[in-house]
Amino acid sequence: MGRLVFDNLKKSIAYTLTHLLPEIVPVLLFLAISMPVGLGSVLILSIDLGTELGPAISLSFVLPRFFFFFFFLAMFLLLILSKGSRVRYS
Repeated sequence: MGRLVFDNLKKSIAYTLTHLLPEIVPVLLFLAISMPVGLGSVLILSIDLGTELGPAISLSFVLPRFFFFFFFLAMFLLLILSKGSRVRYS
């Protein structure tokens, strides 16, 4: 379970860092060549929180692969066992 939490945290951090570049480039251009920034810093942060927070959090709730294996195995066994217990009229 600890390994799954670590993997999900790694995915969430990677997602957040890849979407950080478009927010940093305008600020760096402003500092380097005094190019005006289109949006203020508070507006950039509010858009960031509104659009990227949900997907980043959802990556932390990914279920392990073995969960799906046991789920389908249980459904298969339930299907097999339920076919044998039916009453047949002939």
